[in-house]
Amino acid sequence: MSTDTWTFNGSAGWAVKGNWSGGVIPVSGDTVVIDQTLGGPYTISYNNAAATTLQAVVLGNANATLTFDTVSNRTLAISTGGTGTLAVSAGTVIVGNTGTTTTDIINTNTVLLSGGSIAVNGRGELNIGTTTGSLGNIAEAGGSLGVSGGNLTASTFNVSGGSFSLSNGTITTSGAASLSGTDTISGGTFTANGITIGSALSLNGGTLASSGG
Repeated sequence: MSTDTWTFNGSAGWAVKGNWSGGVIPVSGDTVVIDQTLGGPYTISYNNAAATTLQAVVLGNANATLTFDTVSNRTLAISTGGTGTLAVSAGTVIVGNTGTTTTDIINTNTVLLSGGSIAVNGRGELNIGTTTGSLGNIAEAGGSLGVSGGNLTASTFNVSGGSFSLSNGTITTSGAASLSGTDTISGGTFTANGITIGSALSLNGGTLASSGG
């Protein structure tokens, strides 16, 4: 297991050796760090066809965007030993490429969002915990989480800060959800086994349902 840092000064595909520290494409068990300012905004397009399961992906610079290429059915797996983490403190993660006709997927055990943004669109799936057959947790303390299509599944869904919005698509949690940030639901369906609203929730459309009654 090693730590691989994106060092290429510009936008490019993930699966290029020269774009990473050490000159190797990340392999199973590695931790990926994307935290370099470099020369300005850059986009990393996930285009890895190899079956790779990472330990963690850490996004920590406002210049960075991680998304998928235009080839259909890409899956980014972050779950080594059932403890994989997607951690975002700055920058942007876009789950799904709207230029494709099928689905791009991120499978991970835990999502930690403290800054930056995660966006799930109509061509994306964010499955938290499903890489090991059981659902995991998403915790947002800051930044922005937006679901405008596609699917997000988790065990617990905890927004304690930042902003959360659902305009289309579905969010399903097997456990409880807590919404205590700046939260807006204008479309789509959010189903959880118990929902706690700790601050003002703007419900302008869509469905908010508790599966636990």
